[in-house]
Amino acid sequence: MKDLLVSQSLIKGFTDYKMEKECGLLFKAKYLDGLQTPPSATQKLGQFFEYLSTGALPKGGVAPECEMVYKGTPKEKPSADYERAILSSEMYQDLISKLGIEVIETGKYICDPVNKSHGTIDIYAKWERQGEFNPNWNGEPYCFIDLKYTGLIDDKWNEFGWQVDSLPEKHGLMIQGVHYKSLAETTMAIADIPFYYFLFHSKNPDYVKIIEQKIDETRASEHRILVQKTRDMVLKELETGFKHYPSLLKCKECPLFESCEYKTTLPMVEVVYY
Repeated sequence: MKDLLVSQSLIKGFTDYKMEKECGLLFKAKYLDGLQTPPSATQKLGQFFEYLSTGALPKGGVAPECEMVYKGTPKEKPSADYERAILSSEMYQDLISKLGIEVIETGKYICDPVNKSHGTIDIYAKWERQGEFNPNWNGEPYCFIDLKYTGLIDDKWNEFGWQVDSLPEKHGLMIQGVHYKSLAETTMAIADIPFYYFLFHSKNPDYVKIIEQKIDETRASEHRILVQKTRDMVLKELETGFKHYPSLLKCKECPLFESCEYKTTLPMVEVVYY
């Protein structure tokens, strides 16, 4: 697989695999064989919000549907979660207008064939008024925006929480900004493109937080090395065979369950050294 390109999600998935958090067979199916896994309820809600906000379709190319309650009756309406997502999408549209953001492209695909990396950014925009809202703006008018629809905006302890002081330790979240800033430098000749997370609270449509992720050149160069190392390790693992890590709960939830010869329907022994 000489044409293997590395995305930030592949890096995170392979890291989970090496830490035995994810089965190698599922990793291979998702990232090398193109398996489309069904989204969770939380992911469906986030996809619905993003679709209403930007028009971007999920990977499967099918528009997300609104979850309705009281179907087929005069009381039919969006469920409470989806009603909040609708309100949050309206908040997004209002913010884009009031902040003076010109959306150039949504779902922008970027590929660096030299460094074997790629990815799709939610929003590529021109935001000339950044300085009015960001005192640390570097003067670059173009920017990347990643939308997040989450109930963990202020969560410090959850690995997916967005409490600002805890973010430098959450590499699984921060790798996204590093990856896309690196792609902008190598493919768009923008050395330090501002990268923003626009966070919308899934339980409170009035609560929005904007975070800019800054990185230094050392981090950027380290990431390019990580991309190459990850690619090399994935290709090596492909030759030797990905390891399977059967787990009672994970196997039952795995989309490969029916056909997998290594699945388990019984709890596996876990060892503790003391």
